[in-house]
Amino acid sequence: MGCLPGSKPELDTLPTGWNIRAGEILKITLSALDCDDDVVTIKGMKLPEGAKLSQTFDPESRKHVATLTWTPKAEDAGKTFDLGFQAVNLDQTGRQTEASDPRWTNVTVQATPIDVPDVDSIQALIIQKAQWLADQGELILSGLIKFDRQLSKSEREALVSNPVTLVDGATDAVLAEVFADARGKWLAKLPLAEGSVPCTVEVQFQGQTAVRSVKRAPQCK
Repeated sequence: MGCLPGSKPELDTLPTGWNIRAGEILKITLSALDCDDDVVTIKGMKLPEGAKLSQTFDPESRKHVATLTWTPKAEDAGKTFDLGFQAVNLDQTGRQTEASDPRWTNVTVQATPIDVPDVDSIQALIIQKAQWLADQGELILSGLIKFDRQLSKSEREALVSNPVTLVDGATDAVLAEVFADARGKWLAKLPLAEGSVPCTVEVQFQGQTAVRSVKRAPQCK
């Protein structure tokens, strides 16, 4: 940039379109020149919570340098942050006297990828209830996937992104697919004709199976 005595400080051009994953450290270096060698501070505008801006001076280039550091959190994933910066002159009392034109950039935070745990992390697949409710015309099925206690909530969520498959224990016909929650609990309410109620049901999930007789199934008394 050109340098004219008496001019206001100038902030160097900023790259834009930063991408970072949650939990990683973002570093952006900024520099500004004041032709009169006045005291300059680079200040931030709309900086996200937790961002820090450190200041230094490079005597060789005569530039004031600031470094922004920020570690986005998991809840920042999917958001784009607009960040502004400005170089300002300060007098002896610390009051701002002149300022550069602001420069803006943006940072998009991406979610940290989660490795899906091995299926060996599933300890058991349990059918807790299998009952025909004749007055409602519904087959009620509920159960539990027991996970290794060492799994985090995000790891359990990754596992249950796959459905639990419910099948007729006699014919292997698929009755429904449902999704368990992060605790491993699942529930299905299946409207069926009385003549279609199976005597047994089988549940399948990630290579595990469980079988249970249907309580009060009409044709299985």
